[in-house]
Amino acid sequence: MRGPSARPMFLGLACLYLAACVHVGQQQKDPWGLFTLSPLPEFTQDGAMRSRQSVQRAISVGPIHLPGYLDQDQLVTRISQNRLTLSENDRWVEPLEDNMARVLAQDLAVLLQTDGVNVHPWPSRQRPTYQVEVEVLSFETDTAGTAHLVGRWILRDVARGQTIAEKETRLTASGAGTSTEQSVASLSKALGDFSVAIANVIREFVHSNSTQSTVGAGNRTSPTAAVSLPARARDARTTSADCLPVPN
Repeated sequence: MRGPSARPMFLGLACLYLAACVHVGQQQKDPWGLFTLSPLPEFTQDGAMRSRQSVQRAISVGPIHLPGYLDQDQLVTRISQNRLTLSENDRWVEPLEDNMARVLAQDLAVLLQTDGVNVHPWPSRQRPTYQVEVEVLSFETDTAGTAHLVGRWILRDVARGQTIAEKETRLTASGAGTSTEQSVASLSKALGDFSVAIANVIREFVHSNSTQSTVGAGNRTSPTAAVSLPARARDARTTSADCLPVPN
């Protein structure tokens, strides 16, 4: 009598146990969130196209060099000056250096109003006029959702094999909140500001060279001297190394 009556109770308890295990497993197994950086917003692009002079030059962006702590799929948050944390569930949808190079190229194409911007390595038959190489020193948000970007970048004249400018840019971008999506939006904004700083230097250099070449041709003088970047090309948030001039 005891054996048959206990069997339904045992089966019922087993079913309850399995259901509880499945429920707990579903709570603990959160899906990964996949995130990507985004280019400058449309209203910024429209303003740039209306107010800026186009630069019809072929430009290659990259390579982008990342520090070891950023060279991974997980998103990084800075807890303190000496402490970082990795997201357990949130990932970059592609390698971060590829994502940064692609978005930076999109931004420069819009800001300079040119279709001649591509990502390094460039095709063998499409040698660019200029190359922008970037070394990222830091690129993360803090616990308040504010993005921090520190990057050293070099603008090169590819044909002449010379350095036009070498700079270090430090930027912050406040976020709308602390969620992962809001933090990634802050990082995108910081990268957009970074592209603006680079675009300003390229535009000023090209404009200065064009102006001096025109004056030199009109006056029939000797070849123009080396051109240094005007002071207004230096962003207030940018710490600049000496600009190495490129002779015509």
